[in-house]
Amino acid sequence: MSSTTAHHNKDPFYYRYRNQVVGLFVLIPLILIPTFMVHVFISSEYFTPRAPLYLRVTHSLPIEKGNNVTIMEKKVGYVQEIILNKEGSLDIKMSVEEQYLPLIGHDSKCMIKQKQTVVGDWLIDIAPSRNPEKKVTAGDTLRQFEFIRIEDMVHRLTTMSRSAHTILNQVAYGEGIVSMLISDEELAQDMRILVDQTKHFFAELETSLDSFPPILETMEQAILSLDKLGHEGVSMAQNLNTFALMAQHVADSLFIVTEKMDHLADSTATVPPVMKQSFEEIESVLAEFALILEGLREHWFLKRSIRRVEEDREE
Repeated sequence: MSSTTAHHNKDPFYYRYRNQVVGLFVLIPLILIPTFMVHVFISSEYFTPRAPLYLRVTHSLPIEKGNNVTIMEKKVGYVQEIILNKEGSLDIKMSVEEQYLPLIGHDSKCMIKQKQTVVGDWLIDIAPSRNPEKKVTAGDTLRQFEFIRIEDMVHRLTTMSRSAHTILNQVAYGEGIVSMLISDEELAQDMRILVDQTKHFFAELETSLDSFPPILETMEQAILSLDKLGHEGVSMAQNLNTFALMAQHVADSLFIVTEKMDHLADSTATVPPVMKQSFEEIESVLAEFALILEGLREHWFLKRSIRRVEEDREE
């Protein structure tokens, strides 16, 4: 017995404790891997500081519990609950990460739009606030929202374009109550020059809007023909390529129009106080123009189709 013990003590350290070493190699991964999984998939989701925000809407929308909440297409939260309040409207309760609250203000507009047109997955995209004095806090309610459905927006953009152009024309050429207050001929001349400068902008905007119906029709045909894709795959691909080329042209036009909107809004800053109310209305229309155009330009179906064409060209 003593000889066996003496022989055992002469064995190398790693040999004497080989069972313990092997056990550690098994035990450490068994502890570390679940801990890492809990931290990545559970802690990051459930222990991240979040704040509730509410969006009040006046009619039923296709938003469901669990839909994403984004800012500039980055996920910052999710829809936690949809509540029917006593006033007869709906409150969409959103759970937003606290670190992103400084980006959101009471003047932020929420765009409710489709992430995947065919699947029907919807999300809420919040436009960052431009006013540092109107920042939200936990539990606040947002009331400005836009339901982005492409075919409806085309008609609305056309109406808004004509409305803004009419306001400018009335002020510049002596029509309407506000224009009656302008007694300075030099100011009136400046207004006429401003209207002339915006003619090209409105003409290009209406040209872009006129190009939407055939694109929307092609989009609808493309979606409907998905059922026949197995038999008409080649034809479908050609239709998508044709649509994507048209979409690229419209996206480029929208980018140019948006830039011109910003320039036009900036040019109104030098107008005397007597014109402030009218131009605030025009700037509001232009700001809404830019917001809707940005939503259309960033629509996933347009971007995906354009990307396919670019990949085909590279090949």
